[in-house]
Amino acid sequence: MTATAISALGMTLDDFAGGISNRPQLQRRVRNRTGLTGTFDIDVEYTPESDTAGPSFFTAFKEQLGLTFQSATAPMEAYVIERVEQPTAD
Repeated sequence: MTATAISALGMTLDDFAGGISNRPQLQRRVRNRTGLTGTFDIDVEYTPESDTAGPSFFTAFKEQLGLTFQSATAPMEAYVIERVEQPTAD
């Protein structure tokens, strides 16, 4: 399989963390807890978990960016839909 790349130019780590939250490898919200501020140019390349020809998602982040993921629980904002009604005809 070919490598998958993630690139970001001039992005804060807070925004980057939010952007990678939708990756199938994570399946959860990502928060930046590095304490680093400012903007960064980020490039990381990985191969899918089933392919042994290159680094996995988590290994690539650690080796190429020095970032690790740590599972934690924390409060988060959520919208709750309490009721649904059919629209009325005009």
